[in-house]
Amino acid sequence: MREDLDKERRLNVPPNRHTAFLKAMEVIGGLKYEITNAEMVQNAKKDKIIAELTTIEGLTARRAIRLIDAGCGSKEDLNDPKFFNLLTKALQVNVKYDSHLAQPVTHEQTERFADFLRNQLSSSYEIIPVGS
Repeated sequence: MREDLDKERRLNVPPNRHTAFLKAMEVIGGLKYEITNAEMVQNAKKDKIIAELTTIEGLTARRAIRLIDAGCGSKEDLNDPKFFNLLTKALQVNVKYDSHLAQPVTHEQTERFADFLRNQLSSSYEIIPVGS
């Protein structure tokens, strides 16, 4: 009780409004807590979707936020024309082939492709496969 009075004095609450002030603080405090939790849940969901969308090469967090605001909720949603058409041509290619590009490539496949390029390009170009 003493702490409540000290709190009221610091907040310049008149002494005759003690009970009303405490009730209002309880109500406001409770509402704010619920809103904060709802916002935290919403922000956590949004962060999860941003993390998923930005796994696509070239798709930035800023663009992911725009897509989410437009209603996109996952990588799969990007194939919907509503969202697909919001992407640049380069991002459309990355979305279209995202699962394919995520597949591992063997050393033999890499060498075969490098040999193909060497046969197609002028000898002035050097093909050096890199990566792990």
